[in-house]
Amino acid sequence: MISTAFLLSSLVVIIAPGPDAALILRLAFGSRGRAAPLAAAAGMITAGALQATVSVLGVSLLLTADSGLFRALQWVGAALLCYWGVRAAVGALRHPPAGPAARAAAPEPADRRRAYLKGLACTGTNPKVGLFLLAFLPQFIPPGQPPVRSLAVLCAVYLTLGTLWLVALTEATTRLATLLERRAPATRRPLLRWLDLGLGLAFIAFGIRLALGS
Repeated sequence: MISTAFLLSSLVVIIAPGPDAALILRLAFGSRGRAAPLAAAAGMITAGALQATVSVLGVSLLLTADSGLFRALQWVGAALLCYWGVRAAVGALRHPPAGPAARAAAPEPADRRRAYLKGLACTGTNPKVGLFLLAFLPQFIPPGQPPVRSLAVLCAVYLTLGTLWLVALTEATTRLATLLERRAPATRRPLLRWLDLGLGLAFIAFGIRLALGS
């Protein structure tokens, strides 16, 4: 039996701002349609499922015991986030506002494979995801129930909620992007520039936070 407390707690954790939501936001505004952000969301869910499997099998405990391996994975994830952040911020600062024709240019075609790999890396290189699941989910295991099976069910429900949230976020942001492109096409390029700068700084902050272990 899935408790209401588990569902509410999971939703609070899932909708909290983070690098996954930031990547979905950027792809929704920077590409045509839902294909790219949905592909990124699929990559995130794939990585989340792998992390959940690792948690259920208890391998995350081995990562905790081997501090060197855990820190190495943590630094890889931090470096990737910082790299994306610097690249986005530098790109935003390097290109000055263009003329009206360029500002009204159409969004880039979706690159599903690249977006999927970005989503996969964004979630998959953060070892704290698996450890979080291992620490968060067991408190909701009903008394007297098999822990492994119960943990697997809770992981499945958590991933389902995460999938629904990413799809809803993609739908909302792509609708907003389409509306802006239709009614105010000249604002798209300046908006993307500021969005790149803001998300670049956010990715750098997420990377530093991950590197510091906070």
